[in-house]
Amino acid sequence: MRARVNSRSRLALERRLDTMRADGLDAEGSVAITDSVSKAVLELVQEHSPAIVMIARKAHTNFEHATLGGEDFAVIRECPVPVWVVHPSKHGGDKIVGAVGKPEKGDGTSLDDRILDEVALLAKKLGKESHALHAFGEAGLVSPLEPAAEDPLDDMGNSRNDARIAGILEFVQAHGVAREHAHIYEGKLERVLEEEAGPLNVDLIVLGSNRDSRLKRMISGSTTERIIDHVETDVLIVKRGETRAAP
Repeated sequence: MRARVNSRSRLALERRLDTMRADGLDAEGSVAITDSVSKAVLELVQEHSPAIVMIARKAHTNFEHATLGGEDFAVIRECPVPVWVVHPSKHGGDKIVGAVGKPEKGDGTSLDDRILDEVALLAKKLGKESHALHAFGEAGLVSPLEPAAEDPLDDMGNSRNDARIAGILEFVQAHGVAREHAHIYEGKLERVLEEEAGPLNVDLIVLGSNRDSRLKRMISGSTTERIIDHVETDVLIVKRGETRAAP
């Protein structure tokens, strides 16, 4: 039975490789029998040092979330290069959106810097628009926010939210994202992306993933993993301090 499955897999792979080669791509592939898909993938990454790893999105059970299970999640957590999670039924859009947090003051190597660097690179290569999205607060309803207009009679100064929004706009514009391409919302990030990815016509969401401890993920869950499970588009995950080979 295993030999038959292996043979069918090889034939399917060869057909796919032939199609890619006909499109002018230098494609190679292999079929392997393994007890751990994630381990096999990570071994290939170490061997070939790719610029990016692409995996298919799959549905996850509540048990998998509770136990931090799932071969794809294991790849995302351990892979030393960005992981592109492909949604099999998504519709193409015209925007690549980087989900950024509150900007950090530093030398330009923060996780949010990496996110917008990836957005710029992929938007240029794929002919898409570069956008940035930020969400904050615990509001029950997703609502877009804009900085308050300047009032010459107001001597109280900007509110904390206005100052934060101004900082975000300054940060994304420094990375080449136009002001009108910056989307700022009140609400939880996963809900904002789930509700707004369609209306914004998003082709790809670029997310950062911190290397949280297993205990922290068990207690609070992973925002990145929840987003992957709920948005109807592709997601690219980058991590703080990871490396990326030249594409």
